[in-house]
Amino acid sequence: MNKIARYNTDKKVHDREKADFPHLEKILFKSGGSRTTMKTFLAKYALIDGQFEKNMLLTVDDGKFVEIKRLEESPAPADVHMLDGMVLPGLVNCHSHAFQVLLRGFAENPKNFRDWVDNYLYPLIQTLNLEKISTATELAYRQMIRNG
Repeated sequence: MNKIARYNTDKKVHDREKADFPHLEKILFKSGGSRTTMKTFLAKYALIDGQFEKNMLLTVDDGKFVEIKRLEESPAPADVHMLDGMVLPGLVNCHSHAFQVLLRGFAENPKNFRDWVDNYLYPLIQTLNLEKISTATELAYRQMIRNG
């Protein structure tokens, strides 16, 4: 099984992206957001094992890739859904500014960006230790969870 087959196309991801990709909502989910039966997509390009491959058949069942093969290996089913673009695995952004929650209420009115960086952000960074980072991160993520 190719690596991409292990990537989850979880309903939560698609719910978050409905506004950006309304055609995927119609293809992947019935009205009301429930999962459809197995669907096969013909992707113009798909990232497979670190390489972009052309004309890939991707079969999805219950939100997970269950089969991936080249179009030339097998004819496409009559009800194949065409995807004009690229299929990529879900990408995770590990970059975080969670510690900056500590600036809230303290750096609300800087003169400009440079003033904020020099007189608020950098001084805060110089005082950070593991306890402050942990506290700030917990506060930031609790607020993110509470606000959806």
